[in-house]
Amino acid sequence: MRKVTVFPILVFFALLSFPVLLTGGCAFLLMKWLDGRFGGEILLALSVVSVFLALTVLVYRAYIRLFPFPEGELAVGSTEEFRYLVYIMFWLMIFLPILRLCIIPVPLSRLVLIALGGKVGEGTYSSGLVFDPHLVSIGAGTQLGIDCLIIPHAQAAGRLAHHRVCIGDNVTIGGRSVIMAGAVIEDGAVVGFCSLVTKGTHIRKDEVWGGVPARLIRAASTSEPDA
Repeated sequence: MRKVTVFPILVFFALLSFPVLLTGGCAFLLMKWLDGRFGGEILLALSVVSVFLALTVLVYRAYIRLFPFPEGELAVGSTEEFRYLVYIMFWLMIFLPILRLCIIPVPLSRLVLIALGGKVGEGTYSSGLVFDPHLVSIGAGTQLGIDCLIIPHAQAAGRLAHHRVCIGDNVTIGGRSVIMAGAVIEDGAVVGFCSLVTKGTHIRKDEVWGGVPARLIRAASTSEPDA
């Protein structure tokens, strides 16, 4: 991971100050309204957390829209790297700790991914963790198994790059599988449990893949064996 320097941290906290100040104002108004009411403290806490997260997501979405970093490799010291370092602070400080708690109900997972910038079709649910959702597109009726990971970024030996991950309609990703940067998984494909789909892999329509690294188990034209 690239070192997060002081300036991106300062920019991040400057951006975060807007949700903090607005949430503080909302809390002050709610305290007066909920004072003396049954369960008022609980309602106040839930409201404050919800307002803060909603405002933080709005600031985050505005930031990645106004200051995007491109797909491909990010050069050290570049403007794109600086934008990325501010972006990653949102994930390290806010989103990743919450998502790793696994407190978000699976039926709401699609809405969460859309809120974070992902393109997700109807009837799609995730029991895993999707990094960089704005670089992920998932079709309708797709299921992401428990503890699976979708990782559009690739980093090794000091190099960092981002490549879009595209998953089609009615795809099944087995639990604890990892889908790496640049992978394309077409409609109706199946990725077996605990599989590793490596960078840039292309899984075609209705194929079954599995293993570490994932390999073709059944082509679309053959009869279905036990996967």
